[in-house]
Amino acid sequence: MQIIADEYQTAFKLVASQYGYAHIETPAVEYLDTLASKGDIDKEIYAIHRAQGEGDSVEADRGLHFDLTVPFARYVAQHQNDLYFPFRRYQIQKVWRGERPQKGRFREFYQADIDVVAPEQLPPYYDAEVATVMAAVLETWQLGSMTMHISNRKFLDGLLQSFGIPMETAVLQAIDKLDKIGVEAVTTILSDELGYERSAVTDCLALISRSVGRKELSDFWAELPSENETLEAGRAELESLFNALPEDTSEGVQFVLDPRIARGLDYYTGTVYETTIDGLERYGSICSGGRYTDLVSRFSNKKLPGVGLSIGLTRLLAIAEAEDLVQPTRHSLSDVVVCLLNEEQEKASLQTAQRLREAGYRTETNHRAKVGLGKQISTAEAKGIPWALVVESDDTYTLYNIGGDKASCTSFTEVLMALEK
Repeated sequence: MQIIADEYQTAFKLVASQYGYAHIETPAVEYLDTLASKGDIDKEIYAIHRAQGEGDSVEADRGLHFDLTVPFARYVAQHQNDLYFPFRRYQIQKVWRGERPQKGRFREFYQADIDVVAPEQLPPYYDAEVATVMAAVLETWQLGSMTMHISNRKFLDGLLQSFGIPMETAVLQAIDKLDKIGVEAVTTILSDELGYERSAVTDCLALISRSVGRKELSDFWAELPSENETLEAGRAELESLFNALPEDTSEGVQFVLDPRIARGLDYYTGTVYETTIDGLERYGSICSGGRYTDLVSRFSNKKLPGVGLSIGLTRLLAIAEAEDLVQPTRHSLSDVVVCLLNEEQEKASLQTAQRLREAGYRTETNHRAKVGLGKQISTAEAKGIPWALVVESDDTYTLYNIGGDKASCTSFTEVLMALEK
């Protein structure tokens, strides 16, 4: 699976860079007050104490980062005078969380993020852009069809207001249980336990509990209650977002409006996203995020709104492996292995391998001349390397298409031409 993990990271970097996203890294250790910008995270942070060589005093004001968004916000605030805005970044790093290790839960794992930030205002178009980039990444990974559920906290807040229900923690916690316990049970919680009018709750949940496809959006907008300012702002942002998204593909990512999504993080203020693998919704979201207005402002006196999406890469690979969505067929990333017939050809083999690398081919070499050529080629086949090259002399090569034919080449140029076929 390590080869697949490397390929996934490579594909992520390639897609992100194609859209103009720059790669950054942030320190693994942050001050606790920086990490606390997320909200209530006491149970998630691994605190860091002073190194042994620094003496006996204990300083528990630092911790390992548990996500990449908060450190990114601190990074932007620190370097804002050196960045060109809107600033697009991608980041793949390990994060640490205070989880009890179990299936699908990790204390240490890789996370892959993209974000865009800009001073004062960040147009809604960028909400569509980050969704487009992540959809392209997920489609590159070929894990099957997926659905990106999109909502807007303003939109949900406005809908709830229309029915006399405030967007408070207890209400959101109840709505979050819709998929687990159903509409009737959530209705009971909101009406009988929290005291909201049952008829209003019923009408509200009839709208909130729906997933609305893009072709159904016009009809859905028409069903909305008399609009208030918050609802109108959220609807306008959602409409702009969906208009800028690429067309759905049957084997790729479908985009739907799912009003119930609010996300639990305190810093989200607008668009929110959750992505599920079709047929495997029981695993929950494998790619999520949202828009934030004030997160960077907590580290700067400037307003720097942003929007981003994140993938728990290690967790996603664990799901893919458990569900046989990926089949590890290779144990090496090499394109070519240069075999060694005898010790006299070792220098020429090393030089040829370097010329292959310079030509863009990932190349490894065999240094065991006592191992027969047949064994060297069978080892390459077992590792999933497609080509094996033998340097017969300074001007003669034999190129093996592993599992296929072999070709004799009288120059290095002929070797490159054969590899390109």
